[in-house]
Amino acid sequence: MRTFLPSSAGMAATAPALAFWAAIVLGATAHAYDQKAVERLAADNACTGCDLIRADLANADLAGADLQAADLRSAILEKASLRGAKLGGANLSGANAEKADLSSADVSRADMRWIDLEKALLIDAALTGSDLSGADLAGAKLTGAKLAGANMEYVDLNRADLTGALLTDVNLNRAKLKRANLAGATLVNAVLERANLERANLQDAQLVGANLTAANLARAHLAGANLQDATLKDASLQRANLAGAQLVGADLSGASFRLAKGLTQAQLDSACGSVTTVLPEGLTIANCE
Repeated sequence: MRTFLPSSAGMAATAPALAFWAAIVLGATAHAYDQKAVERLAADNACTGCDLIRADLANADLAGADLQAADLRSAILEKASLRGAKLGGANLSGANAEKADLSSADVSRADMRWIDLEKALLIDAALTGSDLSGADLAGAKLTGAKLAGANMEYVDLNRADLTGALLTDVNLNRAKLKRANLAGATLVNAVLERANLERANLQDAQLVGANLTAANLARAHLAGANLQDATLKDASLQRANLAGAQLVGADLSGASFRLAKGLTQAQLDSACGSVTTVLPEGLTIANCE
């Protein structure tokens, strides 16, 4: 569980981040939710566009609820059931939804900045185009989730399960994905600059055109992954497993493959690198033009 004022570890304590949290804290202090809105939600299982700021909905059964465009800033949704709920366009920034169940929910185009979804269930959930920057999704289950175009900068997905998830065009800049399971996930054109993917499972993942500049992929499992036209400049792939991975057109300039497993000359012949690319003994790579 995260402490609600974010640590500067892993990211600079920037003025925009502090300003965002100041707004959340001050707004929450000055504003209480509309009690009539809570009563309406309880009676109708629907409250579109309602004011539910700081509402305590922990353990609530809201399966199938219609909460489109609702204001749930700093709301308490811990262990709540929101299976199949409609939350499109809702504002959930700063909410505590730890261990909540949002499986098959529609949370597309929602504001979810700094939300706590640690160990939450988001199986087959739709989060297309949502802003999850700074969110805590450590240990969350997102198998089959649809996250195309989402902003997930600085997100914590350590040990999360994203098997088969759709992450096309997603922004995972500086994201934490240590030991995350991304087997079979689609990350076409995803931005993963400086992301930490140490020991992550990316077997058979689609990473065509992905930007992995300076990413940490040490000991990652990339067997069968498709990295065609991907950028891995200055990335660390030490001890990574690349058996059967496709590297056609990939830019490996400055990347380190020290003690990498399964890497062959044939794979490298289809890619390019630089004089600073570190390869296992006996392997070579042509310079990128």
